[in-house]
Amino acid sequence: MIWRVNRETAVALAGTCAILMQFAHPKVAAGVRDHSRFEVDPAGRLGRTLELTMAIVFGPRPVAMQAIDAINARHHTVRGPGYSAMDPELLLWVHATLVYSALRGYRAALEKRILPQLGAAKLT
Repeated sequence: MIWRVNRETAVALAGTCAILMQFAHPKVAAGVRDHSRFEVDPAGRLGRTLELTMAIVFGPRPVAMQAIDAINARHHTVRGPGYSAMDPELLLWVHATLVYSALRGYRAALEKRILPQLGAAKLT
């Protein structure tokens, strides 16, 4: 199922939703502010996140493990007053925003492109 969802272009576009939701958590926002180039290169940050996510989802196991190692190595360096990117609560929040946004993007793609071809009703 995750392959079906993540192959849709709408899922990549939904990444902007995920980033905005991530920033709603003050500790995640602080980590991004203090350790990211997001302010000067938001597209680059999103692109790196998508590249690593696609490697994990679609890559062969060695490629997926390399992506996971890269994420963990980067996150180990992200620490500040009251936050750590290795905090399980923050990792869960970021993951949840990615899953939620991917599913919303997939649903939007279904409603716009696939369901009308099938003559099916809009999802509720």
